[in-house]
Amino acid sequence: MPDTPWLTMIGLGEDGPEGLSPASRAALDAAEIVMGAARHLSLLPGLAGETVTWPVPFADGIDRLLGYRGRRVVVLASGDPFWCGAGAVLARHLQAGE
Repeated sequence: MPDTPWLTMIGLGEDGPEGLSPASRAALDAAEIVMGAARHLSLLPGLAGETVTWPVPFADGIDRLLGYRGRRVVVLASGDPFWCGAGAVLARHLQAGE
């Protein structure tokens, strides 16, 4: 397990990138890799990090994400990722502190 947290999940709402908090923007600016659905990535042109389109079905991207451990990674999801979906699914594959 990495010594420091490596993964940030960012939820994109109906307002798109305009609704991102300063902390979310900072995480995107610092990310080495940004993973998300093609529609999410298209809302954020000009990202400094490598962009990776999350495959369908969702479960097919989990191993790829875990392969990026130790790098600064952002995962984009719809809405609140821990309220209805992606965050809870990914948390089952992570250790505390990641």
